[in-house]
Amino acid sequence: GGQPVAVLEGHTDAVRSVALGGAHPRVVTGSHDTTVGVWDWALEKPEQAMLRGHSSRVTSVRLSPDDSKVLSGSADNTAKLWDLRSGQCEATLEGHSDRVKEAVLADPYLWRFVTSSYDTTLRVWD
Repeated sequence: GGQPVAVLEGHTDAVRSVALGGAHPRVVTGSHDTTVGVWDWALEKPEQAMLRGHSSRVTSVRLSPDDSKVLSGSADNTAKLWDLRSGQCEATLEGHSDRVKEAVLADPYLWRFVTSSYDTTLRVWD
């Protein structure tokens, strides 16, 4: 007890958000360095992928129930849906006039999302 079993390094600025996988030993992080980090902490040496596409700090990350997709929110006023198998951005949700504070999967089976923003609005997406 009291000692970390893994140290996940790779971001170049503060880590702002973290989500844990349920189906896989996966950790997803959002950072002020504008990237979404994907980590498999069950390996003796953690593997990582850095998903790049936001132009400002990542404020929120959420995993789908099967751990195949990540929804990220950012201070660039957008949210992005990422496919973890390919590492590609599948969709960019644009419409907020200020930073996205949170991005959540409202109904992961219908792929419905909710974002909250400093522009004082919530947006529901599908």
